[in-house]
Amino acid sequence: MITLEEAKEMVDKNYEYFNNNFEKLYSDYADKFIVIKDCEVLGAYDTFDDAYKTTIRSEQIGTFIIQHCSKSANTINYFHDNNVVFA
Repeated sequence: MITLEEAKEMVDKNYEYFNNNFEKLYSDYADKFIVIKDCEVLGAYDTFDDAYKTTIRSEQIGTFIIQHCSKSANTINYFHDNNVVFA
């Protein structure tokens, strides 16, 4: 099990990767929910539920993020840590 501090560090690192590579990610995964772990895209899904349900089968909660890859101003960021926080 990972600690809360480790989970926060992973979330921050993966979200920074998403922000720094947004244009490339958007060109590949426009309007998909992408799962990012260790600064790599594990998968792209049409819905948040599909992304979450599929990913938790093989990955520990707190080690990945699910991010909607959209240019919409209404985009919501999805962060996962040991407490499964949605912000």
